[in-house]
Amino acid sequence: MSIIFTLGVEVVTLPNPLQPYVGNIPVKNITTLLAANGTGYYYQTGTTRYRYSFVFDFSDSTLASDLRDFFDTVAVGRLNSFTLTDPESVTSTVRSDMDELVILELKSGELYSVAVELVSQ
Repeated sequence: MSIIFTLGVEVVTLPNPLQPYVGNIPVKNITTLLAANGTGYYYQTGTTRYRYSFVFDFSDSTLASDLRDFFDTVAVGRLNSFTLTDPESVTSTVRSDMDELVILELKSGELYSVAVELVSQ
């Protein structure tokens, strides 16, 4: 079982997440607008979106590079939606809920860790 991100021909396959997989965590959809004068406006749209949170540890530097490329040039942070295939082979259309992907190198060239936050469309 694994987690797969797909957009067009670009595919990244990640190992099972560290914590037990719990997908489809419902969250209220709040729209945030910032006016020119700096005032923030928040609206609850009445729709429910779903959050997917993962933490991965892996030892493949190529996988770290592939994930970085997918996030930076394919998904482009929060910009593009893509397909998530979860460990039960259920697919969902998601997008990143992060502006920046931080891949920690825990042991030089040998052990990496990354937390990924996604939200359904």
